Amino acid sequence: MNSSDLNQYIEYELHKMNELITDITKTNVDTINKVLQYFLSDKGKQLRPILTIIFHRIFAINSSANNHLTKLVTTIELIHLATLLHDDVIDENDFRRNKSTVNACWNNNISVLSGDYLLSIAFSLVTSCSRIDIIRILSNTTSKLVLGEFKQLEKKELRSLSYDQYLDVISCKTASLFGAACQVGAMLAHSDENHANISYDFGFNLGIAFQMIDDLLDYIGNKQFNKNIGNDFFEQKTTLPIILLLQQCSESEKQSIITGFKARDIHNFQVIKEYMLTYNISSEILKLATEYIKQAQEAIKKITMEPYIAGCIEDMMNKLLHRLY
Repeated sequence: MNSSDLNQYIEYELHKMNELITDITKTNVDTINKVLQYFLSDKGKQLRPILTIIFHRIFAINSSANNHLTKLVTTIELIHLATLLHDDVIDENDFRRNKSTVNACWNNNISVLSGDYLLSIAFSLVTSCSRIDIIRILSNTTSKLVLGEFKQLEKKELRSLSYDQYLDVISCKTASLFGAACQVGAMLAHSDENHANISYDFGFNLGIAFQMIDDLLDYIGNKQFNKNIGNDFFEQKTTLPIILLLQQCSESEKQSIITGFKARDIHNFQVIKEYMLTYNISSEILKLATEYIKQAQEAIKKITMEPYIAGCIEDMMNKLLHRLY
């Protein structure tokens, strides 16, 4: 197998995953069928299941280890999708991936129940893999996702979220699922515990870098990233760009930024973006994200793998850092 073969293999596994999602989300309830058909029509990056596929491939000795791979990557994606439906309600989002959210098209109850349904399917599916160790990892990860949301809600008021607290939130909300995606892929292929833990460390650090760049793009991105710019600002969500800006600006500028942040209008959004340019916040965040990419690279060096897989992972890290992925 070479890099081209690996890419084809990933696409094949994702295709099977998407077919399974379409199949298992069909019900005899018209409303949820319509909702999920709408919601699932945009596939997104599917980065988490891709990581599961890659780490399974690293450790798979023979094709017999593939028996439950489709079920596992589907579980990972369904957990992620469920969190999006819940997050949109909590954050009062009206748009995601450049289209209206489920809660905007229907209502909050429908969005929450749809997320609950996807979670129930996810755990029903993974139990058929007959791996209690994997079920335990994914159950604990789901708990971390919820706790991360609680931590963010507790610190929603501007200036109440420190850099360390921000890291704690994104460690739970984003990095934990990245880490678990890599870890359970390795575990399904019967890696030893040490290699499974290293796989988690890789994914965790990758997830931190991913979220830092994602939060930056909320202020400096554009539609090519399939992201609604300004969501964090208009939701008054304190993320890394605002945290760093408040650390570096003058006291008078700080008051102006706080007032503008609370105003939640397009004029103040542009003003805050100008402050970020002045203080070179993009470069600061890129430096921080790069440090976590380096930690991910250090972790992956501890795993012996075929050069074509190592090349694929390195390419993924580079694209993620510059957010072309």
